[in-house]
Amino acid sequence: MTVRQDTAAPVAPRLPPAAPVEEEGRVLGILLVLLAGVFWSTSGLFVRAMEEADAWQLLFYRSISVVVCASAFMFWRRRGRFLSDLREGLGAAMLGGFFLMIASAGFVFALFHTSVANAVFMLATGPFMTAVLARILLKEAIRPATWVTMVIAGGGVAYMVGGALGEGRWLGNLLALFSIVGFACYAVLLRAVSTRHRHRETLPFVVFGGLWTALIAFLLLDDFRVPVNDLALCLTMGAVQIVLGMILFLKGASRVSAAELALLSMTEVVLSPFWVWLAFSEVPARETLIGGTIVMLAVMFRAVSGLRRRPTTLKPV
Repeated sequence: MTVRQDTAAPVAPRLPPAAPVEEEGRVLGILLVLLAGVFWSTSGLFVRAMEEADAWQLLFYRSISVVVCASAFMFWRRRGRFLSDLREGLGAAMLGGFFLMIASAGFVFALFHTSVANAVFMLATGPFMTAVLARILLKEAIRPATWVTMVIAGGGVAYMVGGALGEGRWLGNLLALFSIVGFACYAVLLRAVSTRHRHRETLPFVVFGGLWTALIAFLLLDDFRVPVNDLALCLTMGAVQIVLGMILFLKGASRVSAAELALLSMTEVVLSPFWVWLAFSEVPARETLIGGTIVMLAVMFRAVSGLRRRPTTLKPV
């Protein structure tokens, strides 16, 4: 899973400076971001389709695919600067990759211990934790509307967690919270790096995130053997669901405003439970549906309030 501004999964690289663009470019950006959200929303579908692979096996093979595909895209995009981009800001990239490993592993393990709906609705609160960390570490102000939405979303999460505790599903919620912390730390670090070094390439964060995850999984794996079907799913998940989604988001995010991104990227949260319900008849618990609805309303309110501010449209890359 990558950081998206005002979304639960903040994994997108730094965006270029703002500049006006034509309406046609904005429409294309909207379509690309929506499609990225569709790709990202299939994570639960991939996990539920696994026959025998456990969480560490999935993370190991998926991370190998992510490293190969993200590196290939970065090499194609940057040509001769590939190695220099990897070396530049190596410490920050390695630290950011470590936070991404925490976020990725936490989310995958959460999917193994709770419903997809519960995991993604919990993850939707990630931007609020990011805002709090940014306030503490970067001294960034938090708008009153954001404080209001954080309180509302917190109520929704509390309702979901309360229902999970009553049904003995507390571990999945704890792992989802673990993932949210990882994403928030990654987002704040990415923000700090992008502010101080506006032209630094941030794709190495994704590459090192895959390397960290593959290394930890390699050390903790008991058996590397998985069915061919599971192996194909893991590799496809890394290449298509994560990296291709990231590329689409990168291309689309440069054409729409940040507030619009918050709304458009909600396709991931909305569609994730739908896919597993359609394919595996996984029905979320009543508490999950009610609490998740509260969380989504809070996130939508925050995004719409952002649209009322002066819009900033980014030029294509």
